Amino acid sequence: MSKKYFGPSEEQIQANIIRWSILKSREDETLKNLDRLNGSMNGIRIMSWKIRSKLKPMGVKAGFPDLNLPIPRCGYLGLYIELKTPIGSATPEQKDWIAFLSSQGYFACVCKGEDAARRVIIDYISGSLKKKGE
Repeated sequence: MSKKYFGPSEEQIQANIIRWSILKSREDETLKNLDRLNGSMNGIRIMSWKIRSKLKPMGVKAGFPDLNLPIPRCGYLGLYIELKTPIGSATPEQKDWIAFLSSQGYFACVCKGEDAARRVIIDYISGSLKKKGE
């Protein structure tokens, strides 16, 4: 039997995180570059096949993470986050992207829920994440 989840969708979580990042960047000088956080279009579920067919030739790839912060911190080149609901799980394509980006020097992870994503983003931009092996 599958678990029931009645909270925000991945799309809503992503929109909430982007709104939060813009507000935080304005409120806190130490987080001023947080407004550089950007999202991919991969998470959009309600999209016509006509639009989807145009995105693939433009380079939109299955499994690419939902969020990116192109700022180096903590020995990493940037941050990539695949967002999930609290009961969601990453697809094989998403896991492959996370592994690839990690191998290239980025901090890439899956975050289940808004709170988890916010913690990772704050830890990353504040410089409190530890590089693997430290």
